[in-house]
Amino acid sequence: MIFSHVLSDFIVIFTRFHLLPYGFFSNLWYNISTIKTEHEERGAEMMYNALDVARYIIDYEATQGRTVSNLRLQKLLYFVQCVFLGILGRACFSDEIEAWDYGPVVPKVYRAYKEYGSTVIPSLGQNSQNIIAAGEDRDLINCILTTTAKRTTGELVDITHRQDPWKNAYVLGLNNVITQDAISEYAKKVRQ
Repeated sequence: MIFSHVLSDFIVIFTRFHLLPYGFFSNLWYNISTIKTEHEERGAEMMYNALDVARYIIDYEATQGRTVSNLRLQKLLYFVQCVFLGILGRACFSDEIEAWDYGPVVPKVYRAYKEYGSTVIPSLGQNSQNIIAAGEDRDLINCILTTTAKRTTGELVDITHRQDPWKNAYVLGLNNVITQDAISEYAKKVRQ
């Protein structure tokens, strides 16, 4: 039963009640449940720098033949943070997320990659496996990236705009912080 509970938590946090085909999640169900169990057994409590997580995402997506723009990267970082907070009960990174016009943004990461505008951020072609030290954390991030790969960047923006953490923080032109508490509370609410 815990497997179905963890899978439904993951799906709800990501898509906020969007209906998705079951077959798409059949392997994801096992993977996330296994990752959560391993985290609980090991007591893994590692936190990363958002720039390191961003570099890992860019490089991993390149190995999968997928590209990442700065806008997409921001949504992926938000979803990673949501799943870590909502499923593991801890943050992936400590950097703040702000509510901008096109959804959640990690300002430090945005500034680091803003020179690419809306174009693809190139992979450095390095082995970034070591950036995310815990294998279980890598597995969870990889599951998130695989799940979101089927969605366009515009769809990811739309999903974030329907979620309370962004809706409650967003005020045109203010770039208010989306707190980790707001994300955690939202995850609890949608899981009930």
